[in-house]
Amino acid sequence: MSMFKLLTLSFLLTPLAAQGIQVEPAALLPGDLATGPAVADQRAPVMATGGGTTLVVWDDLRGGDRDVFATRLDQNGAPLDPVPIAIARGSGDQTSPQVAWNGTHFLVAWLSQEPTAGWYRNEPRAVRVAPQGTIVDTTPISLPVEADYLAMASDGADFLVATTGTTAGTGDIRGWRIAGNGTLLTPAGPVLIPATYFLYFHIGLAWANNTWLVIWSQNDDVVGRRFGANLQPLDAAPVALRATPRIEAQPHLTSNGTQFLITTWDQDTYWSQGVSSVRFSSSLAPLDAAPITIGAQAAYLPGARGAWDGSQWVIGWLAYPSVRVTRLAANGAVLDPGGQLVEPSASASIYTPAIAGRAGGGAQIIWQDLRNNTTADLYGSTLSGAGALGTVQPISLGTPDQQAPAIAAGDNGHVVVFRTGNSATSAIAAQRYDAFGAPIDPQPLVVGPATSTSRPAVAFDGTRWLVCWNQGTQVVGRRLGTDGTFADAAPFVVLPGVSTVFGGPDVAANNGVFLVVAVRPSTNPQFQDPYGRRVRGSDGLLLDAGPLLLGSSFAVRPRVTALGTGFVAVCEQHWSHNQTSSTISRTLVDANGVVSPTGGVAIATSSAWGAVDVASDGTTALIVWASDSNWLNEDVWAQRMDQNGNLLGTPQNLTLTAASGQSYPAVSHDGEFFVVAFETLQNNAAFFDRAPDVAAVRVRTNGTIVDAQPQPLFTGLGQDRAPTVGEAVQGHLLVAAHRFVADATYASNRVAVRLWGPAGLQRYGTGTPGCDGAVRCHGNSAPRLGNAGFALVGDRLAALLPTFVMFGTGADPNGSDPFGFGALIHVHVAGMMVVATTADGSGVATLPIPIPPAPPLVGSTFHAQMAAFYGTCLPGPLGLGTSNGVTLTIRQ
Repeated sequence: MSMFKLLTLSFLLTPLAAQGIQVEPAALLPGDLATGPAVADQRAPVMATGGGTTLVVWDDLRGGDRDVFATRLDQNGAPLDPVPIAIARGSGDQTSPQVAWNGTHFLVAWLSQEPTAGWYRNEPRAVRVAPQGTIVDTTPISLPVEADYLAMASDGADFLVATTGTTAGTGDIRGWRIAGNGTLLTPAGPVLIPATYFLYFHIGLAWANNTWLVIWSQNDDVVGRRFGANLQPLDAAPVALRATPRIEAQPHLTSNGTQFLITTWDQDTYWSQGVSSVRFSSSLAPLDAAPITIGAQAAYLPGARGAWDGSQWVIGWLAYPSVRVTRLAANGAVLDPGGQLVEPSASASIYTPAIAGRAGGGAQIIWQDLRNNTTADLYGSTLSGAGALGTVQPISLGTPDQQAPAIAAGDNGHVVVFRTGNSATSAIAAQRYDAFGAPIDPQPLVVGPATSTSRPAVAFDGTRWLVCWNQGTQVVGRRLGTDGTFADAAPFVVLPGVSTVFGGPDVAANNGVFLVVAVRPSTNPQFQDPYGRRVRGSDGLLLDAGPLLLGSSFAVRPRVTALGTGFVAVCEQHWSHNQTSSTISRTLVDANGVVSPTGGVAIATSSAWGAVDVASDGTTALIVWASDSNWLNEDVWAQRMDQNGNLLGTPQNLTLTAASGQSYPAVSHDGEFFVVAFETLQNNAAFFDRAPDVAAVRVRTNGTIVDAQPQPLFTGLGQDRAPTVGEAVQGHLLVAAHRFVADATYASNRVAVRLWGPAGLQRYGTGTPGCDGAVRCHGNSAPRLGNAGFALVGDRLAALLPTFVMFGTGADPNGSDPFGFGALIHVHVAGMMVVATTADGSGVATLPIPIPPAPPLVGSTFHAQMAAFYGTCLPGPLGLGTSNGVTLTIRQ
């Protein structure tokens, strides 16, 4: 049946629909391989206890820039939240959190990077958090002041936030009272301590006996001033609280409700003198004749902290090689002289301890820990009221990061490979998708172990995929069959001696042979050259005696694609290891492994090293890269090349009309267009917001740019990075990126995928499932004039039984059951036409609809849907299952 005959059956001609890219909604890659601390560089934790829980708050980099997260701990110090609670996320950084408890809620305050005229400043924000972990204030409480340091406390009902800054006009210490209901009681922020010629550091704040006390460091001493409940001064001038010939640094203030405790790091000019504390009454009368020696052993910047557990003080500090903790009786007696080592087996750097009293006695201790490579995790332990230490355990738990995705298409589906893991362990994983973009594997397949710098690549040789990645100083590979089984018992070495610093490998396939490329130092690390090696797909045999030299130094992250009967490898070659300027080069490799001389493509200046890629339609290649003077005005450029290495035309700027910077392009071919995806900052309102979205443009083989403006693919708050584009399967391809997700399930980077369909096709609605689940229907290519191979394809239909295809000029998006069959129909009954075909043994039905080259058809729009009767189950009363609807718009 021809398209001409189909459309002459009273179908109406409608205006040509927009020919933008057609993509299914973004979906996260399913499954998790493990759980553990998220890779996030979590720092400077603070804590408060109340409502039967302890709330730990910190800022970290898991979302691309610094954001504020929290987790609740039970009485045993174990996290109550499967993933951290996202307290504050937004443009730029959210940092330096503080937390207090008022008897009903926690208040979390932080510094938010906010734009100003031409620049930015840090402004305090705050939200209340319930003991159940829910954020009470949907809009943060805003303090209209520039600040660099915060301190916070509660009087048991309301909160007080103290602020100070380091820029002109911000040097005062100001006070901001916030009611328990979230109302800002002092919107003008009265000045507590006027600015002077020096800056105020290490400000502290506490409440005792109807008195607020503010302290700060001044001339190597500790100074303070008291205020009444309504911030009226109780001292005519600041009072010296800790003033000796020694340096009393890093003061920390806490309270038990009637007294204050000030703890300092004491030092003389050349040597640390340890940690000491002094108790004060609410009238600032010292209760100790001399400072109490808490610990003579202290690390550099010990960060001593104190807390009250209801009957005694608990003080923790850094002391090599771990955190030490001691109890101080209410009368000032040291109960654990010298302190106890909280983590006796510590072998890595530990920083910024935090401590909070626990209900019923004892304390919770948290610290920043670098035991897992170079990222900072949060670990913790407990101390009972009697002085018994609990088990050390990770505190900030989350699903592992998924990063650096790569995609390759097979005959009837796709595979996405990526790195997944936490700060301690990583793996390379693979997820198979069918031609309709649905995941096949409920859990990703573990391909092999990885490091935190591993970047995977994947290609399909017509029978199997080869997954490659950098593991240590080697590129390894493992072959994966379309049935999900591995042809190799373990990964095998493809390229030895590679660099892990300058990008991972890439791989392409042609006529049953893979070419793997990577960067290796030729003589010493100052010279990084691109190399390649061929692998036979059938048996994994290395076809080259050694690595093939594909260019010269200083190379970064080479990329490769099949072209003609061989391959072309492209590379970004910098003039030295610290130059942003580079040459984009290309090198041909024939089917026998013969390497042609390297040729230049363009000169680029890139702030994003390793931002080059290449794809081919079989005879023409498109090379893409990022170039310009900085990350704010970087653009994506492209150059066409034929299979003989001849450049076609001149370099084109693909993102000239896009605002801000575009970088890290990835390119593939969908059977009609080259699809170029890239990171973009064009949607960022502030110049300091470095969290990108992902967009794409299409380019014809003749070099014509299809999209005047980049088309959005992945957008939203947080980062969308490392875009990758697969090849087309039945006219559809997958695009992927890793994106930060913060919800009740995830608080980490996750690989997200979208199915990209040809322009002129749009799926809509959901029909009635058949025996094998949801029935799906789409077109195999773009519905354009002269496309003799166009067909509708459906799956999960009744095998070897008739399939009915419904056509009409009107759509019923929500679906209805006009015939009473118990199945949803998405095509309007009026003027409906039904055509029969038969599904094959796997339940796939294909209905060819050749589109003749008849110009009057351009702009015609109609709707289609597939249905089948099932004999082995009853998805509806009559056993009828229906697919989604498909809108087809005939294109030129």
